[in-house]
Amino acid sequence: MYCTLADIEKKRIPTDMLITLTDEENLGVINEETVAGCIHDAQVLFEGYMRGRYQLPLNPVPPLATSIVADLTCFNLYALKPQFEVPKTINDRNDTALRLMARIQDGKMPLYDPVEAPPATGSNSVQFTTPASVFTSDSLRNF
Repeated sequence: MYCTLADIEKKRIPTDMLITLTDEENLGVINEETVAGCIHDAQVLFEGYMRGRYQLPLNPVPPLATSIVADLTCFNLYALKPQFEVPKTINDRNDTALRLMARIQDGKMPLYDPVEAPPATGSNSVQFTTPASVFTSDSLRNF
């Protein structure tokens, strides 16, 4: 799982709003099953973008993946209740998540931190090598 209820609750959507968005039975609690369904849908979309670029499921899960899936999940939660206007921050973060996934998919942005380059060896001078010359002074004397 790339994100959890804890990644959504309080960090992105306040508890009382999560209850409003998910509590179909008016129990006054977050319906964790509904949240899990929205997380699942977000993960399916995320993995669709990552398929072919990374081995799935991702392990370890990079923080960027958690953030993207959490942002997609928040948008999915609001989509459950069309009578509520999606807050601008949720909408903007969803748009950003979609753009990030496209950049990762295209190889323009790494999902993981790049591996450190090995330390350079030798001196700091530039060296050139050239192939052996095709024409030598001996071969040109015959012309």
